[in-house]
Amino acid sequence: ELNPVVEIEKACYNSETKNNEVTLKRSATQDIFINEIKFVFYSSIPESAFSCSNSCGDCTIPEKGQTKTYFFANNNPENLKSVEVYSGECELDTKNIVEC
Repeated sequence: ELNPVVEIEKACYNSETKNNEVTLKRSATQDIFINEIKFVFYSSIPESAFSCSNSCGDCTIPEKGQTKTYFFANNNPENLKSVEVYSGECELDTKNIVEC
């Protein structure tokens, strides 16, 4: 089985902060260059999308072997069911959102 370049380790809704939290884990073995990651949140339809790149200030992409948690202030965050992560047009992973 191919080791994914980036996988969603955790996706959850924090009822105290009202944020959606997504933890990404970057493969320690894959040497693929990623300059941007896009997060797409879904209820029954795509609700919101956020891009993250190393040129966007404080939104950095995890280095090889690193894990990083991102915090999103979505509209109606408690209604979101899943999140997908893309690099360019390639879907890297998808995960259902649970309560933190």
